[in-house]
Amino acid sequence: MDFRSLNDTISLTTAEANLIEDYAPMNLHGENHAAPPSPSPESLVPVTPSPSPNRNRSHNLENYIYRPLIGIHYWDKSKRLGLPENGRAASAHDGGMGCRCSMVRVKVLKEIWGKLGLAGRKEWDFGKDPCSMEGNWGSYVSCDCSFNRNTTCRVNGIYLIAQNVSTTLPSEFAKLPYLQNVELGLNYLSGTIPSEWATMRLRVLSLEGNRLSGAFPTVLTKITTLKYLSIEGNRFSGHIPKEIANLKNLDKLALSSNDFTGQLPVALAKLTNLKTLRISDNNFTGKIPDYISQWPQIENLHIQGCSFEGPIPSNISVLTRMDDLRISDLKGVASTFPRLKKMTHLKILVLRNCLIHGTIPEYVENLKNLITLTGNFINDGDDSGVYILSNTSNLNSISTSDTKLYTRARTAAISLTYYGLCLMNGKYTVRLHFAEIVFTQDHSSNSLGRRVFDVYVQGELKLKDFNIAKEAGGTGRAVIKSYLVNVKNNTLKIQLYWAGKGTRQIPKIGSYGPIISAISVDPYGTF
Repeated sequence: MDFRSLNDTISLTTAEANLIEDYAPMNLHGENHAAPPSPSPESLVPVTPSPSPNRNRSHNLENYIYRPLIGIHYWDKSKRLGLPENGRAASAHDGGMGCRCSMVRVKVLKEIWGKLGLAGRKEWDFGKDPCSMEGNWGSYVSCDCSFNRNTTCRVNGIYLIAQNVSTTLPSEFAKLPYLQNVELGLNYLSGTIPSEWATMRLRVLSLEGNRLSGAFPTVLTKITTLKYLSIEGNRFSGHIPKEIANLKNLDKLALSSNDFTGQLPVALAKLTNLKTLRISDNNFTGKIPDYISQWPQIENLHIQGCSFEGPIPSNISVLTRMDDLRISDLKGVASTFPRLKKMTHLKILVLRNCLIHGTIPEYVENLKNLITLTGNFINDGDDSGVYILSNTSNLNSISTSDTKLYTRARTAAISLTYYGLCLMNGKYTVRLHFAEIVFTQDHSSNSLGRRVFDVYVQGELKLKDFNIAKEAGGTGRAVIKSYLVNVKNNTLKIQLYWAGKGTRQIPKIGSYGPIISAISVDPYGTF
């Protein structure tokens, strides 16, 4: 069968697609094939994270993907993804051309690609069987070829990451009933989740770094097979619904960098399989709930810049599997250092601006695995630490004489502090020069980053939740903030502070923290 001969106007419902796919499979030449022997373990090799942007992103999400020397993709976490216990799905492509993807599935893929505005691009040849590893399909589609004695392949994964897709989410994804993994992060998708997706049996859904909006999509709470859900870095708002309790299989949930409000629902306590929870950079209220002690498997907990009230719950001490704990910028009641002695697996610990008083317990120095306490960019993939940024966005409405001021900027992970020493006491005019030079202004995911920080001059808060691009009306535009300050004790202090708000992973992990292009200080009047 030549896949290019398919009628371009065909449109099938999910039920119709299921019915047609279950016919007796044959290979492309119309011949029946017996299942070949399974390949040896040596034929499985790890996929290098580059050059494909999709595989690189999957690596960051800890969805480790393996590719055989000949054949389809395999996932090492077989129990999570519904594959056989040996960690792979057998493929007739390992020994010949005995299995294939249903022509109906190819047609559905073409429908999806069309709805996403990708049909005209040359990367994907719909004349090729996506499960054959021919062409470029291998980087964007994975298949399970273990059906019907290894003679039938079914699409179980779609990975379209950083493809600048600027449409809404197609309902046609629901026409692939064996689909388990969907990764569409770092695009420009809008709208919300289609109601048709409620019938899907997904294990992994990553939609981070888009501009999806509206209330928390309750349709997601009906996909009870989900184990990994990331919708961080979007524009969702409102309360987290109580129906989230339906997702009892979740072990990773990422909701950071949206606009969620209200208290965390008690329903979250029922997600007892959680290993990772990221809820930073939202507008929650109330206290960090005591029911966090009901997550015995939790390893990574991120609660930064959320406006929660202190103190940190004392029963956090029972979470002995914790590997990465980040809590910052609490309000209200102060407390002593939390009891973390039994968290012997801790590698990253951030407890910043949490109203903690007293001394740091001696046992902290005995946490042998602890490698990061605070201060550096975390998980930015660059061990050298980049603290001088060069512009990647075009500069706009800046005079030629001032251009050099804004082509570079100084940054830091948490705080940038400048001191003017040995100044004469008196009044000065302080001018702070800003321009957002990292994010872009286009229809790509690079435009979706939000940098938010606070500005203090002489210890006084001058700018709260300052967003340069929002203030300037776009990226690459200058913003100058002027302040008349009184210098006493011959010292001037300027501090830029990151309070845990804004995105952290756009355009790459570690893209956060305050930036400043220049500072000028001039005497005001006469001394």
